Amino acid sequence: MTDTVQSQAATASSRGDFLDPTTLLRVVTGFLIAYIAATLLALVFRGLEYRMLVQFASGLIPSADVAAEAKASDAIVELTGGLRALVFFVTLIPFGMWIYRANRNARTLGAVGMKHSPGWSVGSYFVPIVNLFVPFLSMREIWRASLNPDNPESAPTTPLLGWWWFLWLGHNVSGWIAALMLKSIHTLDMALDASLVAAAQNVFGIAVAVVALLLVRRITENQLMQSRLVEVF
Repeated sequence: MTDTVQSQAATASSRGDFLDPTTLLRVVTGFLIAYIAATLLALVFRGLEYRMLVQFASGLIPSADVAAEAKASDAIVELTGGLRALVFFVTLIPFGMWIYRANRNARTLGAVGMKHSPGWSVGSYFVPIVNLFVPFLSMREIWRASLNPDNPESAPTTPLLGWWWFLWLGHNVSGWIAALMLKSIHTLDMALDASLVAAAQNVFGIAVAVVALLLVRRITENQLMQSRLVEVF
């Protein structure tokens, strides 16, 4: 065991490829917090829109005022929703950079036999069908390799992985359904249903961002610990 660790240390030292992910972690953390804030804002105004629709259905809002209130509500919902979407897509950039570096660092720390390359770990998110399972498998591989580079297959996983992927899929599916429903609203009931599904996507978005934040921090901490072990031995 000692010989193996020393061999890995020599390899990592000679390559000098381990890149401290601390700064990148801070950047990802900042963007995820910004996304949570933007999504929470969008959820609040989506909730206010739903309440307005319920009040209209109950006759609490005069018909003469409905058009003006609906127009104002739609404008605010579109603005906050657009802000949320913008922050989401911008957040994908540092998050993808973190995934690439985490995969690369795991290899530098001595992990062998990893099936997913750093590039594919990021690129798989953008390939239809493949993006339903490969990103999860890649992240699980990074987790295990970061926890025990010497024998990744024996490393335990964490419930965070399952929750992260469940919430990520829920966020994407609910967003797709909401987009379809919002494009084909013909009745008040359809508007109420679409608003609820859109709100559900916001809830999924907040939850997956929180879990992703915890997962990223844990993996980064594991890699930093392993890098210190390599330096010691």
